[in-house]
Amino acid sequence: MSFILFYYLLYCHCRELKRAKEGQAHDYPNGIPECGTDALRFALMNYTSQCRDINLDVLRIQGYRFFCNKIWQASRFTLMQLRNNFAPTEKFVLPGECSTLDRWILSRLSYAVESCNSGMCNYQFNRVTTALYNFWLYEFCDIYIEGCKPVLAGSGNPNGAEIVRKVLFECVETGLRLLSPFMPFITEELWQRLPSRISKEESESICVVAYPEAEQYAFRDETLENQVAHAMHIVRAVRSLRSDYGLTAKVKTERHWFAKLTISVYVAFENSSEVSLLTADKVEQLPSDSVQLVVSATCMISLPLEGIINVPKEIARLTDKEEKVIAQLQKLEETVSSPSYNKVPLGIRNNNAEKRALLLAESKHLKEAIIALENSLA
Repeated sequence: MSFILFYYLLYCHCRELKRAKEGQAHDYPNGIPECGTDALRFALMNYTSQCRDINLDVLRIQGYRFFCNKIWQASRFTLMQLRNNFAPTEKFVLPGECSTLDRWILSRLSYAVESCNSGMCNYQFNRVTTALYNFWLYEFCDIYIEGCKPVLAGSGNPNGAEIVRKVLFECVETGLRLLSPFMPFITEELWQRLPSRISKEESESICVVAYPEAEQYAFRDETLENQVAHAMHIVRAVRSLRSDYGLTAKVKTERHWFAKLTISVYVAFENSSEVSLLTADKVEQLPSDSVQLVVSATCMISLPLEGIINVPKEIARLTDKEEKVIAQLQKLEETVSSPSYNKVPLGIRNNNAEKRALLLAESKHLKEAIIALENSLA
C-alpha cells in the first residue's frame, strides 16, 4: 500500500513540476533575467505596503536593475564634472548665486531626506523607496542633469559651473547615503569613488557614515517647487501636442509661444532660445496659422504648423482615430452596464474603470486637437 502511495505522490509531483516548467517557459521564453542583489532588495522593500503574501513580479525587479544603471550613469557624469582639485566642504552651504534649477533640486533633495527619515521611523519602507526612486530618476536625472549641461558647457553665469558642480556632488553624495540601506553594493562602490568630505578613518565605508537628517538639509522651497511643477506641466503639454500631430523629434517647429504667462513659469524658460514669452496684452502677436492649447488659467500654448503638416489630412486622421476610440468606449460601456457585471472579479472591474478613464481622456484630447486644427483653417 505504501509503495502505491509513494508512486502516486511522485506522479503528482512530476505533473505539478511539468506544469510549472510549462508556465515558466510561457512567461519567460528566454529565461528569467538576471537582476542583481541590490535590485531585489529594493523591490522587496517596495512591496512592504502589501500583505504578507506578495505577487513578486520579476519584470519589476528588472526595472529596478535599470534604475541601478541610471544611478551609476548619474554618478559617473558627476565624477566627470568634478575636477581633480574639487574639495567638498564638510557642511554644504547654499551659494548666494544659485540658479532657479539649483535651488529647486536642493529643495527636492530636502524633501527626499525628510521623506526617507519619516518613512524609516514609521517602518514605511515603500514610502522611502518611492521617494528615492522619484528623486534619482525623475528629478535629478531627467530634469536637473539635463538642465545643467548648458551651464557646464560655459553658457550663462561664469560662476554657475562651479556652483553646479557643488550641487551635483551634494545630490549624489546624499542620495547614495539615503540609498545605502536598500542598495548597499552599488552605493558603496560609487561612494568610495567620490571625493571625501570627512577623514579617511570616518569614511571607511558608507555603511558606517551617518544617515542624512532633515535638519541638515533646510533647503525646502515649496513655492519654487510649484513654479517648476507648472513649467514641467507646460513641457509635457507641448510634447503631447506635438505627439498628437505626429511631429517627431526630428521635426523642428519655428518656436513655441507661451501666452498669458505668470512670472512663475517665466523662470523655467528664461534662458531658452526656442521659446517666446508673451504677456496677455500681446496675444495678437501669435501666428494666425498656429494651433493653440490652453494649459491652465494663466497659460496658453501656440504651436506654428505652417508647412509642417497637411492640416486637412491631419484632421481626417485624428477624426478616424477618435471614431475608433469612441467605438472602444461604447463596447466597454456595454460590458459595464451588463446586469451580471457585479459578478466580475474586482481586479477586472478596476482595470475596466481605468481603461474607461483613459479612453475618455483620449477622446477629449483628440476632440480638442481637431477643433484646434479646424480653427487654424478659419
